[in-house]
Amino acid sequence: MTKKNLEVIVICYDLMKVSGIFTDGDLRRICNMGIDFYHTKISDVMTIKGICIQPNVLVVDALKLMKKYHITTLLVTYRDQLLRVIHIHNILNISIF
Repeated sequence: MTKKNLEVIVICYDLMKVSGIFTDGDLRRICNMGIDFYHTKISDVMTIKGICIQPNVLVVDALKLMKKYHITTLLVTYRDQLLRVIHIHNILNISIF
């Protein structure tokens, strides 16, 4: 999460099929709840699947989803297989707005 500066960990199983996500917000919440994350399985605290988009979605529609759900990261998937992780900064850095 820190190394890639994405604020999210994507949990995948065989062939990069998305199982869930775990965000920096999730980490803060479990710390505030007093959950011992050293002894807690990720499957107990992750969000199942997360919000995903297909690779043919327009950038403006991806941004609308981010705004609608108050999130900064989207998973780009095809048939539940992770292709990419896109962060709002990726969109803002392409200078179309």
